[in-house]
Amino acid sequence: MRGPSLNGTSTSTGLPEKWSETENIKWKVKLPSWSGSTPAIWGDRIFLASGSEAGGDAATLAKKGPGKPRAEGADLLLLCFSKKDGSQLWRAKLSGGNVHYAKQNMSSPSPVTDGTMVWALTGTGILTGFDLDGKQIWQIDLQKAYVKFGLNWATAPRRCSTRGC
Repeated sequence: MRGPSLNGTSTSTGLPEKWSETENIKWKVKLPSWSGSTPAIWGDRIFLASGSEAGGDAATLAKKGPGKPRAEGADLLLLCFSKKDGSQLWRAKLSGGNVHYAKQNMSSPSPVTDGTMVWALTGTGILTGFDLDGKQIWQIDLQKAYVKFGLNWATAPRRCSTRGC
């Protein structure tokens, strides 16, 4: 977070300095699956990308990394929670094709918002715009429109050489 002045600082006081499973926690919510996404917060809404729950179609395991990956679903989701109590206000499917790669999956890109719209990009290249109530306004597949992504560090354009991509 860059802070209210967008310079990495805040004038807020009395903020907690320690956290634990029970200390300085107002609420917590279990996500459907693993997520490396950073939440985007606007007003009373928290937006976060996640893979779907295990069951049904499973995420592809592209590379084993440290630890044992949890089972997760093939769908990629955008979730909206209430900042007040953590209740889920809505959820929307962004795409299928979730791939688990070491400690990442295709929900790692973080959503962004300007208070009118929220945009979510998946590691599979699907970019979707929603209104704040979860209505999809538009969607584009960037890999089809522009360039294939590689999986070295989740979302990244594929490296090409003189021998092709």
